[in-house]
Amino acid sequence: ARFDKFAAGDKTAVPSEYQSAVFKLVLAAAKDPGATFDKLLQLHDTLDLNEEKKAVLLGLGAAPTDELRIRALDFALTNVKMQDFFYVALSMHGASLAGRDATWIHFQTNFDDYKAKVGDSNSSIMDAALVGAASGFGTAADADAIHAFFAEHPLPRNERKINQILEGIRTNAKYLDSIVASPAAAWLDAKATRA
Repeated sequence: ARFDKFAAGDKTAVPSEYQSAVFKLVLAAAKDPGATFDKLLQLHDTLDLNEEKKAVLLGLGAAPTDELRIRALDFALTNVKMQDFFYVALSMHGASLAGRDATWIHFQTNFDDYKAKVGDSNSSIMDAALVGAASGFGTAADADAIHAFFAEHPLPRNERKINQILEGIRTNAKYLDSIVASPAAAWLDAKATRA
């Protein structure tokens, strides 16, 4: 109800510090996610404050279907100003495994568009896009695949960030492997099968 009031123009219905969380929840739990998604896009186009527009972009990251995830990422890449376009991917990447996978696939598929969007701007813009696309994976195979992609599609200005992402993935993989190999994994499996 508060979201609908906000969308109808009552800017006091959702205080600014809660907007991104409310937008994410409303979209993720919507009975008609497509209509809610469209309402968020309208908000992005009509809101005056950049902070509110950013909250909408973060909200779009909670898109619950593959179709809406692609629409959100395409919208960010083509309709959002350069210094803000990566917020959708950052939010989506952390929202779910499906979101994480969607951001990486979108980045690979649209690599040239990402490069064109960022152009010669500060390397931190592409760094943010890289985090939103490639971080958070957890296996050595993931690290190898991401490394291979960037070997074929180099970003010299962003090598440090790519290496940090790869190091993080390899650290995650080692940690996961140690847990799987430990007695704790067997204990957890035994507890899970009893429930």
